[in-house]
Amino acid sequence: VGYLKEQVIDYITTTPWGFSYDFAEELEPLGTGGAVRYSLAKSDTDDFFVLNGDTFFDIDLNAMLAFQKSMMADATLALKPMQQVDRYGLVEIQDDQSILSFKEKQIGSSGLINGGVYCVYRKGFDSIPFPEKFSFEKDYLEPFINQRNFFGLVKDAYFIDIGIPEDYKKAQHDFASRT
Repeated sequence: VGYLKEQVIDYITTTPWGFSYDFAEELEPLGTGGAVRYSLAKSDTDDFFVLNGDTFFDIDLNAMLAFQKSMMADATLALKPMQQVDRYGLVEIQDDQSILSFKEKQIGSSGLINGGVYCVYRKGFDSIPFPEKFSFEKDYLEPFINQRNFFGLVKDAYFIDIGIPEDYKKAQHDFASRT
């Protein structure tokens, strides 16, 4: 936790969950990758999940973990098929679902986007001597695409990114109707 951590901690600690949890407090911004690496001290599993805090993708995490293990992947990305992906980069996969490439935002294109849900093999991730501050996407996923086993799990399920005001409002409406 970092930005608005008090609100996050308050919500988590006052809501009943069916699992245990702990908090890793980021004292200074470490980038997405640095924050992931820092939080690993709170976990002892072989594979771990990373979820973007400003997106929601309704994906079955147990199925994703099973896929990750079956492919012996270094990382599995949840991919969402979308039309008009102007706001997002595209992810290309091969027939075996291995990731072929990451492409920058392309106006008017459609395809698979990164849904912001990752299952990562700890030993593969930990074996790289990253600096303290780094980007999970730009410094791990993109440069190691040809050196690691990265796969995409395609799901056409509910997805929302609250990075723009219209989608933030839509999320407020969508989640209010789910309770």
